[in-house]
Amino acid sequence: MVDVLRRMPTPWHLWLVGVLSFLWNAIFVWQWTLQVTGDPAYWNSLSPAEAAYLRAVPLWTDVAVGVAFWGGVLAAVLLLFRRRQATMAFAVALIAMLADTAYIHFMSNGREIMGPVGVAFGLVIIAVLVVQTAYCAWMGRRGVIV
Repeated sequence: MVDVLRRMPTPWHLWLVGVLSFLWNAIFVWQWTLQVTGDPAYWNSLSPAEAAYLRAVPLWTDVAVGVAFWGGVLAAVLLLFRRRQATMAFAVALIAMLADTAYIHFMSNGREIMGPVGVAFGLVIIAVLVVQTAYCAWMGRRGVIV
């Protein structure tokens, strides 16, 4: 007799988390794309100090943010396809976001430029990535994503 590996049924919350994760990260991919392509409307919406700060950051921070947001989109898609690699993709996105946040908090004057709201929002993004990573790990342990 042949043993067949059976997946657990897809719980409703996987679809909810997957779609919301995709939308959440897609919004940031759009914002990041506007920033790196030099969209005038994006740059005009910033204060002169914010624009000067963002134009002066090292290239690796733009790359890290891109990896974080594009990695989040990829991870959400992998989650919706119930692939275990979603956990690793969210973890990589989290590490990339932590690298950018380390630059803002410890290697530059980003906290002063972005203000408390900007800093808090960066921490919210990290918290969401932690939850997304933990959710995927939980779904993997339950056998929902393989």
